[in-house]
Amino acid sequence: MRKTIMLLAACLAGSIAYAKHDGWYVNNLTENYRTEHLIWDKTNPPLKVLFYVRHYGARDVVELAQRMNLEYTPYLSDGTRFYIDNVYAAALTGNSQFEKSEELREKAGKDLDVIVLGNVPFVKAPEDTQFQILLKVKNGTGLIVHGRKLPYKKIYAKRLERPAFLDEAVLPFPEKRIEVYRFGKGRILQINDPSANAAALTVTFGESGIRARARQENELVFLMRALQWAAGKDVTTGKVTMDGDGLKIPAGAVYRIRDEFNRILAQGSAGEGKVSMAGYANGTYYCDLIIP
Repeated sequence: MRKTIMLLAACLAGSIAYAKHDGWYVNNLTENYRTEHLIWDKTNPPLKVLFYVRHYGARDVVELAQRMNLEYTPYLSDGTRFYIDNVYAAALTGNSQFEKSEELREKAGKDLDVIVLGNVPFVKAPEDTQFQILLKVKNGTGLIVHGRKLPYKKIYAKRLERPAFLDEAVLPFPEKRIEVYRFGKGRILQINDPSANAAALTVTFGESGIRARARQENELVFLMRALQWAAGKDVTTGKVTMDGDGLKIPAGAVYRIRDEFNRILAQGSAGEGKVSMAGYANGTYYCDLIIP
């Protein structure tokens, strides 16, 4: 009997001494891996944004940061909970319900311009943190919700007029899915997406093929404009319209012509507001107006 007790004590001591592995890589983002990308706006002051997103779509945050000035704070979660509850997560630091609750409270308490909820179970987060986030929105922080509407009618009570930037961006989905509201002093942009398997931010996240890069570039630009609008910054670049065999753009604008494969064909400054398209074959082209 004495041997059995001693063996049991040894087993208990062994389990207590078991060390968890560093869970940094599932709770943070890195920009060490950089993809090919175009630069859009690297002159304006950085937006301070909390991205509450799923793990498998979190790359979108880094892609945005490569294209514009962002001071981003990531909070990565599961698709059904605000923390991960499985045997693999249990072996990593920072993944317990308590640790993730404290992480979200701390990150939501920062000085923020915009909070982004990317297809995440916001209502599963601690109630005090939900209140904390919505109070920030009421006091002026912008909110972008990509996914189902939050179950709080009050934040959707005051609808706003259609933002002008929707005329200046290539929309990745039908415009009827976009709704805009004001809650207190904060702007809310709601992107209705009932798909439970949607990526964190972009609907083109999983696309492949020779034309996917241009479509993904366009959607990231839409999100950049959405972030600026939610932050209360009504940035306008002006419209691009057809004008005979060319394009009419704001005089003096810095432009860039891309094809459907995201290749840059021409770029420059339109002194008189006209860009010739003569000599281009039939196909799909994009005219980008760049913030200098």
